[in-house]
Order: sequence, then structure tokens, then C-alpha cells
Amino acid sequence: MNIGTCEVQNGGCEDVCVDTVHGPRCSCSPGLLLNETDMRTCIGKYLTALAMLASCRLVVFSNQHHVIEG
Repeated sequence: MNIGTCEVQNGGCEDVCVDTVHGPRCSCSPGLLLNETDMRTCIGKYLTALAMLASCRLVVFSNQHHVIEG
């Protein structure tokens, strides 16, 4: 096991670093999700859910507006 790799700059992880046999593994605190693009930074799952909800509402509003005009 690579003991101590998380001790140097938190293993390159933004939040939680866990030492494994293959090197540091990053994870995130509750309420955050690991960014699948870089596997090192965290994104807020609640903020992401709100952004998705806002996007869905925008599409619905846009479709309704289109139907009214049509």
C-alpha cells in the first residue's frame, strides 16, 4: 500500500483522499459528487440537481411559448 501519498498535497484531491494499493483515491464529503471528468474535484449534487430542474422548466416554458405562438 502506498502509505503517505495522501499526505502530500492531499493526493491531488480537492476533498477526501484515501490511500489505496494503487495510489490515492479521491472522494467527496456528503452533499458533493466526485467530478467524473477529472476524478479529483467535487461538485455540489444539490446545485447540479437544481440546475437540471431549472433547465427542464426552461424547456417546458419554451415549448409552451412555442405552442401558444403556433
